[in-house]
Amino acid sequence: MTNHLAAGLQRIKMLKASSKHTDTFPNLLRCLQEKLTDSRHRELYLVRGIMAWIAHNQTANGRWRYNTPLGIVKEMIERRVTAVEVFATFFGYANIEHEIIRGRAKAVKYRAGDPDSDYLKNHSWIMFKADGTWHLMQPDWCIQKRIGFEHGDETDIEDSHGGNVALKGQSAGTFIYEVNDFWFCTRPNVFVKRCFPDDSQMQNPNKRGEVLLKMVKEFLNVPDYRQGYFTYGLTLISEKSCNIKSKNGMCCISLLADKKFSGRLDFAYELTLLSSNANNLITKQLRRLVMSQVKNTDTFVFEIRLPAVGVYFFKLSVGLFDSKSSKQNCLQFRITCDKAVENCKLCPEDGGLGVFGFGPEAEDAGLRSPYVLGAKVVVKPDKKLKQNVMSFHTDDDPNNEREYEAVMFGNDFADEGAVEVSFDGQVETVYNKDKRKVDVKANIPKDGEYSVVVKTKRKGEKQSSKPAACYVVTTKNDKENEKNEQQLNESIKKTKLYKNLEKKKEKIVRARTSLENLHSDIDSLMKELNV
Repeated sequence: MTNHLAAGLQRIKMLKASSKHTDTFPNLLRCLQEKLTDSRHRELYLVRGIMAWIAHNQTANGRWRYNTPLGIVKEMIERRVTAVEVFATFFGYANIEHEIIRGRAKAVKYRAGDPDSDYLKNHSWIMFKADGTWHLMQPDWCIQKRIGFEHGDETDIEDSHGGNVALKGQSAGTFIYEVNDFWFCTRPNVFVKRCFPDDSQMQNPNKRGEVLLKMVKEFLNVPDYRQGYFTYGLTLISEKSCNIKSKNGMCCISLLADKKFSGRLDFAYELTLLSSNANNLITKQLRRLVMSQVKNTDTFVFEIRLPAVGVYFFKLSVGLFDSKSSKQNCLQFRITCDKAVENCKLCPEDGGLGVFGFGPEAEDAGLRSPYVLGAKVVVKPDKKLKQNVMSFHTDDDPNNEREYEAVMFGNDFADEGAVEVSFDGQVETVYNKDKRKVDVKANIPKDGEYSVVVKTKRKGEKQSSKPAACYVVTTKNDKENEKNEQQLNESIKKTKLYKNLEKKKEKIVRARTSLENLHSDIDSLMKELNV
């Protein structure tokens, strides 16, 4: 869908109609059409208006007659007809050409890595034709969503809010009735990742016969992309599968953010374990098993340490930093661990920031241009010498005076990794006001893994300093880590190159379409003028 058309659809507000307009389908459709003032894409706007009307009348009170617009919506809520059948009825009265497609869908009961099963099958959705173009929509997901659904056979291990180990209870969840434009006119290459038609020729309605995913097996193995992944323009860099096998109890998931959201994304995660494997838990080690990292403001890496053999689920959601809107589900993975991390240690303390590296808090605190692009700094231990572990420039506003300090934590020396150790006096900050530069120096007493948290506040403020950035300082620099880092950097380069090429192709397609439309307008005008 083009940007201007999407904006136009968003401008359509909830369409209200009096009771006299809802007694028959023709009356309601006439009422909706009268409210459409834009003559362009009129059919598409009408379908969007129908969707908005259905969504906002699911909670309407009162009594309705059979075979009326409100009557069929009530039947849908009572599960006597499906949302697809409701839309098909409306489209029939509106003379909107449409087809019902049947196949598999990754709906609420689906869980990443699930095999083919009955609850994946026998789903349906609609494609409709408006303004000469076919569009895909998933009616169930366009007008309602279910929140709070739980399978009940998972044990919470950890989440980004520091949750405790606890058995999840089974829950059917609750429905929220609202418009969700994401599943209206969805791009075929996105749609097919969650809705796989029985007839593979129906994956792209405007290019019948184009197969985007060849087999059910491919559909089941594709990463479990959720709405937030596409909304925020993310690209999965690591293994492109919903099934991941850990290596020596470790695995990494990496994502590249779109430029327009670079540096402003905020992720939340949840790590669970199949309850049937819960007897393998080593409870005293189950804290801070996930290390969230940001690299060069646009790459996010989640390093996961698994302390027990079993099947885990890792669930990501994403939103904008400091946004009041709730985060959207982003990605889910099934992780199979055949061998737990040996002598599993906690991830270092992140100072409450939730991410290591140069995150949005650092920029908001006036820090700029970190010398370390990743989230980890490799050093050699030295008890006597304070080493420079990180440096920043500060913003150019001379009136924006700040004070800086740093603290260092470690857990390698605590009893079985259960207690955090603070290294007071072994870390310092040096602020050069003239060069507008902050250097952080630290004594690294012995081999291990530490975290250095940089704190700041405005000069003269009575409140204590707030964390702005946190980095992992480690003495571990083995060949395997170096190899993984090189592979990640290469993958980032290739992914960015591919995304740039795709954007250029999209520009070419848009330019050609605009040119074709212009030629068509000229031809029509010439015929009208008999030129």
